[in-house]
Amino acid sequence: MEILGSFAVVCVLALLAIILGLHFVGLDHRLKHRYADTYDRTIKWWLAAAVISGWIIAMLTKVSDTTLALWTAFVAGAIIISVIREELPSDTHSRFTPFLAGATGTSLLILVLEAFPRFAQ
Repeated sequence: MEILGSFAVVCVLALLAIILGLHFVGLDHRLKHRYADTYDRTIKWWLAAAVISGWIIAMLTKVSDTTLALWTAFVAGAIIISVIREELPSDTHSRFTPFLAGATGTSLLILVLEAFPRFAQ
């Protein structure tokens, strides 16, 4: 019995962890820069509590595949809106190069992972 499933599933989960980790590092940096005093006193603790409580809830509950897909789509949409709002705010202050690099790198990784199981067979 396999614990995590096939190698392709593990690769996709690893990619998701890397992408979300990089997103959270960038978000953390922006929040600390924008709300320095409040961030150090309260925001970082709320974010840490949210991660830990989310993990605990995930370990204690069982959700259907449909519910998981809906929540995944919701979180993905929120991340996309957040990134577009932060990276492409206006013509004068946009950071198009990091946005393009992130979008290109993520797209290439997804394409490689999609093609990998076909080559492994």
